[in-house]
Amino acid sequence: MIKPDVLIKTRRKTLSLTINQEGELIVRAPEKMPINEVYNFLIKKEKWIKQKQGHIINILKANEKILNYEQVLFLGKLYSVVRVKGIKKVSLEGGFLCIPASVKPEKVQKTLKNWLNLLAEDIILDRLDYFAELMALDFDSVKIVASKAKWGSCDADNNLSFNFKMVMLTPKLIDYIIIHELAHILQFNHSKQFWDVVKSIIPNYKKQRELLQGSNFLLRLFTGKP
Repeated sequence: MIKPDVLIKTRRKTLSLTINQEGELIVRAPEKMPINEVYNFLIKKEKWIKQKQGHIINILKANEKILNYEQVLFLGKLYSVVRVKGIKKVSLEGGFLCIPASVKPEKVQKTLKNWLNLLAEDIILDRLDYFAELMALDFDSVKIVASKAKWGSCDADNNLSFNFKMVMLTPKLIDYIIIHELAHILQFNHSKQFWDVVKSIIPNYKKQRELLQGSNFLLRLFTGKP
C-alpha cells in the first residue's frame, strides 16, 4: 500500500499530492477528511506516484557524483573536482575544477559554494539587466540568495531574488528563470497572459520549463553544514 511520507491536514478544500526532491510523497488534505478517504485516493493515484518517484530516484542516482561534490556543474558543463598542490585558488582547467590541496576534504563543499557564489552575481545581474531593458521593465531591487526551494522569486513590490545555484545551469535556463521572474512584474500570477509574456521572449519556454524541472535536484546542494 502506498503511504505518505508526510501527511498534512489544513483548512484547504481539496486533497493534493506532491513528490519532493528526495522522492518523498507529501499529502495535503482537508482537516476533516477521514484517513481512509485519503488512502483510497492514494490507491487510485498509485501508478502516477510510482512513476514520479521512480523518475526522481533515477535522476538522483544518475547524478550521484554531483550530489557528493565529486563533480560540479558550471553553466551547464560538467567538471570533475580535483585537489591540486601548488595552487592557491579555485580554477577551471579543461574538464576539471581544481581546488587547492590545502583545502580539507570536509571543506570542499564550502569551497565550491563560495566559488559559485562569487561568480553568480556578475553572471545573473548581467543577464537581468539585458532582459529588463529588452522587456522595458523596471524592478525595485535584486538579491542573490541561497535557497533549497526556489530558483527565483518576484514579490508584489517588484523585488527580485535569484538563487546563486543558477550558475550551475545552462545559459538558456538561466535566461528562462530571469525572464520568468521579470514577467511577474507584468502579470503577478501564472495565467495565460503571464505565459504569453514569457513566450514572447522564449517561444520554446515549455521545453526550458521541462529541462528546469529535471534540474531541480541541484537545489538540494549546499544546504547542509560543510
